[in-house]
Amino acid sequence: MAEDKSKSIVRGKGVKTVHQGGTLADYSRFISVQKHNNSNFKTSSTGLSRVVEFDSGIKYRFFGNGSKSKNIIKGAYFVKMLRDSVDKYVDKYGIVDSPEKPTAQTFNPDAIKKVIGQPITCLDLNLCYWRTAYLLGYINDSLYEKGIESGHKGGMLISIGALNSLPLIEHYEDGKIVSKSYDNVRHSKYSPFYWSIIAKVNDLMMEIYKVIGDDMYMWLTDCAFIKTSRQNEVIAIFEKFGFPFKTYTSDFLYCDNVQVEWFDCKENKKKFSHLGGRLIKPLYNRWKYQHKFYEKNTILQPKTSDNE
Repeated sequence: MAEDKSKSIVRGKGVKTVHQGGTLADYSRFISVQKHNNSNFKTSSTGLSRVVEFDSGIKYRFFGNGSKSKNIIKGAYFVKMLRDSVDKYVDKYGIVDSPEKPTAQTFNPDAIKKVIGQPITCLDLNLCYWRTAYLLGYINDSLYEKGIESGHKGGMLISIGALNSLPLIEHYEDGKIVSKSYDNVRHSKYSPFYWSIIAKVNDLMMEIYKVIGDDMYMWLTDCAFIKTSRQNEVIAIFEKFGFPFKTYTSDFLYCDNVQVEWFDCKENKKKFSHLGGRLIKPLYNRWKYQHKFYEKNTILQPKTSDNE
């Protein structure tokens, strides 16, 4: 095994077994050394994240490109905390049903074309997915408040996304790769929770469209672009479920059946997005048919008691 050059940090009676190895460039060099040393280890790869684990249990984590300082995500520890919370949920209730995978962005081009050059209101939800996971009971009061109080939005966001990761596992013996496989067991356990959260945010979006119709121009992940005169109705829906939000204005510049362009007054920059066939009206009609038994009620239910 390669020499462990990092300093072990004692925590109480234990020894720290997880170390920060650096960036993906550092990871490549690290793997080359382990191959040269004929080491036994396994790697787990997801997106810009890599973990190397030795038989002793010592782990090295690598993340991102560029300098180490730029790759530091404050609150990254929420990834494990959220996964542990989901484990408790599974122990008590089982794995949730995997819903149909919805789109996170929808557009209403016919309505947009009518307001080109006119200021419209953008209601941008803060911590939308974190709040939704809480409302669904996947995280308890303590973890939810810990996230809010930390202010580490990036960490909370990646913790939600990590639920849908599909790790590639590679085993090395004597420095040579002997097996490669995807961790489908882990994916099948956590991915349904990710899509359940996304689906509930989609329900929220559809609830808004149900109320204000074509005065909703588009929805981008967690931001509603709406007619200014209807904002109080949308705010009432957000406030009902305790979603904090920011309000700013934008101006649509151009829209056809392929893409939409607008000027974001908050960031003072021009933006655009491809429609990709993600039209709100047909998506809403399909959603309404699938959720017709909810027509008189709201999809999300405000949390009223602690989740243990």
